[in-house]
Amino acid sequence: MNNSRTKNSFKNIINNNIYQLLSIILNFVVRTIFIKTLGEKFLGLNGIFTNILSILSLAELGIGTSMVYSMYKPIAKNDKNKLKELVSYYKILYRKIAIIIFLFGLSFIPLLKYVINIDINMSNIIMYYLLYLLNSVSSYLLLYKTSIVIADQKEYIIKKYDTIFLILKSLLQCFVLLKYNNYILYLIIQLASTILVNVFKSKKSEKEYEYIKEKRILPKEDRKEIWQNIKSLLFYQIGNIMLNNTDNILISIILGTIYVGYYSNYYMIISAVAVLCSLIFTSLQSSIGNYNIKSNSKDKLTLYKTLNFLAFFVYGFCSVMFLALFQDFIKFWIGSRYLLENNVLIIIILNFYVCGILYPNWCFRFTTNLFNMAKYAIIICSIINILLSIILGIKFGMVGILFATIISRLFTTFWYEPYILYKKIFKEKIRKYFKSQLFYFIILILSFFITSYLSTIIIINNPILQMLLKALCSGFIYIVICIIIFGKTEEFSFLTKKINYLVKEVIKNER
Repeated sequence: MNNSRTKNSFKNIINNNIYQLLSIILNFVVRTIFIKTLGEKFLGLNGIFTNILSILSLAELGIGTSMVYSMYKPIAKNDKNKLKELVSYYKILYRKIAIIIFLFGLSFIPLLKYVINIDINMSNIIMYYLLYLLNSVSSYLLLYKTSIVIADQKEYIIKKYDTIFLILKSLLQCFVLLKYNNYILYLIIQLASTILVNVFKSKKSEKEYEYIKEKRILPKEDRKEIWQNIKSLLFYQIGNIMLNNTDNILISIILGTIYVGYYSNYYMIISAVAVLCSLIFTSLQSSIGNYNIKSNSKDKLTLYKTLNFLAFFVYGFCSVMFLALFQDFIKFWIGSRYLLENNVLIIIILNFYVCGILYPNWCFRFTTNLFNMAKYAIIICSIINILLSIILGIKFGMVGILFATIISRLFTTFWYEPYILYKKIFKEKIRKYFKSQLFYFIILILSFFITSYLSTIIIINNPILQMLLKALCSGFIYIVICIIIFGKTEEFSFLTKKINYLVKEVIKNER
């Protein structure tokens, strides 16, 4: 990676992580006030609406991903005419998407009474749902303008607007919850924030890339190529949405909507951390794409193995911390009545880890244009997940629904996507990949046992001090284990060299 790509990646990582950390803190504050003022019924309702509208986002067809990918080459060649054509074409597509999602959303209203299992007036539920729907639709209207910024590795220049409106939205939502205890005002603020932040980001994108204002017609052959990618990405879009957004709906139907509220407290925290971790990989995505264009198979494999180690280290570290702190934190935050059983917690953490270690596959699949070759795996994965979730959910409850996701991933995408990469890109046998993943998992389980033991011996009357001590001990032990075992590996060396370079660049820039 050359210096400019590395610097831009670093700026994206810093800005995205600052935003996400702030998001975690503010969402936590808003959630706390939400629970205290509106209670678990509306908490469960929030979770259901989020999942329903995520499923409706199938209409997006994966166009956003295809859009960014299609801009890599013209940006590298400074082909402004092609970029004008692409932006103009995506503007048309996204307006159609917004209309389709709105119409599909309206058609889902008659089904709400079968999905939502809670004692709130249905006319009120429909009103809440429509505000959620409008919020989802509005997010697509100006999205096409910001994609060029992302493809050019300069997302950091528009991230400030996300941060500003996140703060304003959170403060206003806290105010209306405390002052008026009103869910409708809470949703109206959410909608207004979504509209305004997209307006400001689109204006900034136009200012940075003024030429995108000019309308151009994209040639037919280019449109055909884009739709070929979209057709492949559609499978991933369908699969990922059905895999990641059906658990709450099934929990609501099988167990009751109130249990969605209990689970959503854990999910909010774990998903926020997951997004924070994923930013490491998504911020590197453009750089990985450029690196893959210019590198040979051996260098690509070295980078891929390094990303796999990074994924293990980051998601393994977070998993260990979750095991050490989650139950204590929930109890301290909102009380023992909101605790889930320990076996449910372990499944939630393992789900987080398995999903996280697949990120390097996603990065390479996207940046090497292997959409077609593994597109059916995610569909099969989602089908297995839904069937198993229903069967295991009826028999074992929440544990069964969540465990089904792990099983479906392990039997499909976990092995098939790396197999394609090793065969087509690296020209190597995949045996070493499975050995390394098994070894990583053994290290994780060892760390789990140590963390569980620490949890039984670290007992202090002060809950904050207890959590702090558990975090320090668990984190320190995990890091030491990783350094001892992996300190002399090629992946560790490659990673530390890149980190050292970035640190030196930061110090140089500050001077």
